[in-house]
Amino acid sequence: LENIKNSEYIWLSHGHPDHIDPDSLDIIKNKKIILAKHYGSRIFKDLSNSGFNCIELENNKWLELSKKIRIKNFAD
Repeated sequence: LENIKNSEYIWLSHGHPDHIDPDSLDIIKNKKIILAKHYGSRIFKDLSNSGFNCIELENNKWLELSKKIRIKNFAD
């Protein structure tokens, strides 16, 4: 829990309740939330409209998190 609280970024892979627990969202309210771009962008829209700072990661595109860290998502 401390690692989550100390993180700048949070990755949410998909919307199942074991990955996004509505009761726990307050813990990550001030974080940058990274979401894979899914058809319709429902999770991105819902969280953004609720005041979360969301980044929608395009498939097969790099996202630089720092000078030494970048990530890429591959949707299947």
